[in-house]
Amino acid sequence: MTNKMLALQETFKQKSALLDQAQTLLKEEFVGIDNIIDEVIEHVRTWFILSDFQEKPIILNLWGLTGTGKTTLVNRLMALINYSQKTYRFDLGEKDSKSSFRSSIDDLCENPDDAPLVIILDEIQHARTLKAPFREEIENDKNRLIWELMDSGRITYWDWKRGLWSLETYTKSLGLL
Repeated sequence: MTNKMLALQETFKQKSALLDQAQTLLKEEFVGIDNIIDEVIEHVRTWFILSDFQEKPIILNLWGLTGTGKTTLVNRLMALINYSQKTYRFDLGEKDSKSSFRSSIDDLCENPDDAPLVIILDEIQHARTLKAPFREEIENDKNRLIWELMDSGRITYWDWKRGLWSLETYTKSLGLL
């Protein structure tokens, strides 16, 4: 076996063991949700162990009542597999705050590292492009890039757009638009 294959095999074993250890610790810390933890671990296993071979994002959807620990569970898993510094959280319910997708996209796009990363899209029910009751399209929705990101794992991003958005906001505040 070649050195490259042996290194790949060793990396596979190490990552698999780390994920198994994380699974055990999560079950100790989050009581009563063993089945959910098992499902989360199995869904991220391929992404975590074989991330170099992935071309599209893996999307894991956790849903449940607000405050039940979904985000806490994912954040803890990321800490256990040493991905805390590679995790970005966007609150899609916040359109203009520091944790909003539009405001935080710079951090994500300026990440020079091409290593795998995790994006947490919290409150995704607010990332809609249609509004009721007549299902009219929302114009200039601030979270629109999310659909592109989820589809391909990439987004079209130009820094000059941010300046245009700021100019648009400033112009609106002056009542010129």
